[in-house]
Amino acid sequence: MNTVQAIPPGFSSITPHLVCRGATEAIAFYTQAFGAIELGRLPGPDGRLAHAEIRIGDAPLMLVDEYAEQGMLGPLALKGSPVTLHLYVSDVDAAVSQAVAAGARVTMPVADMFWGDRYGRLEDPFGQRNCRRHDDLLRRHLRNKPMPYLLLIVEKRGHRATYAPEAARDLYDQMVAFGQGLAEQGKLLASESLRTDDHAVRITASEGKPQLRDGPFVEAKEMVGGFFMIDVVSRDEAVAIASRCPAVNWATVEVRECAPCHVL
Repeated sequence: MNTVQAIPPGFSSITPHLVCRGATEAIAFYTQAFGAIELGRLPGPDGRLAHAEIRIGDAPLMLVDEYAEQGMLGPLALKGSPVTLHLYVSDVDAAVSQAVAAGARVTMPVADMFWGDRYGRLEDPFGQRNCRRHDDLLRRHLRNKPMPYLLLIVEKRGHRATYAPEAARDLYDQMVAFGQGLAEQGKLLASESLRTDDHAVRITASEGKPQLRDGPFVEAKEMVGGFFMIDVVSRDEAVAIASRCPAVNWATVEVRECAPCHVL
């Protein structure tokens, strides 16, 4: 019985295989620029790399030196490449800066794109084209995809103190059960209950110096007592869920859509 796996562990059905003039130097560049991890290399008799494997993030990548006698030429020999490798990162600007410091050249500065990504393009010293992209909130907003909503529990100041301990615990248990129901439906992303602002601190800056102010903040008549973050398909669904929240019986439930802060 054949037990050999068709796809090796850690690989996917399609794996890029780059021809580089100077594959050894390319591995060093990808390690510095993109945090690549070398998985292995196979030098040929003449010193050129016949095969090498690295991993960037969760993606494997194969490399080989140019072998002109076999028709294997890299972008530098071909005066360009029609292929672009896309790399998703959490901080596009920092990733591009790191790659540039390692020797890459920016061919498109990082910017927010109309389709929702924060996106930039690079060309590495071996002629390979790369782009950096990521901004899930912006991408979802611009593509009109469902956005997370926050249900903010807005309480009147001092209202908690009016309940006996047993009654307060009962209200808390109602909220926990409400959250568990949302989790079972696959709609709950996060939830927390917050202490009163007697234990809070506010931070501002004056002439560049942080200014701290301890609570309570008596000028405010209300405070945020907790939240639920939910993943729903529409504002109407978020409002419907908020209407079923037990907190509507003793507080105000404010529904807010998540979005990039520059989107009004």
